[in-house]
Amino acid sequence: HIQLLIGLGWYFMSPWYKSMKAVGMGETMSNAALRFQAIEHPIMMLLAIVFITVGWSRHKKQTTDRGKFKKIALFYGLGLVLILSRIPWYQWFN
Repeated sequence: HIQLLIGLGWYFMSPWYKSMKAVGMGETMSNAALRFQAIEHPIMMLLAIVFITVGWSRHKKQTTDRGKFKKIALFYGLGLVLILSRIPWYQWFN
């Protein structure tokens, strides 16, 4: 959850957020790079945090080790897929 707070702080202080406010929501949605940074990335990261938190909560309610590891693997795996799908890889490999 600390990562969420850091991410939200950076989001509202970032140049992407300021440019989104300057150009308006219509232009933000029509520009793929701006939409990715301003909309898609934050929403997917929030969903990933929700999946990981739900997985942690559900695993504690399981009575067997197999059930516990199954819940953690499922929810943490979904969270990881969401995180990896919305990391801006193109910024690192160009």
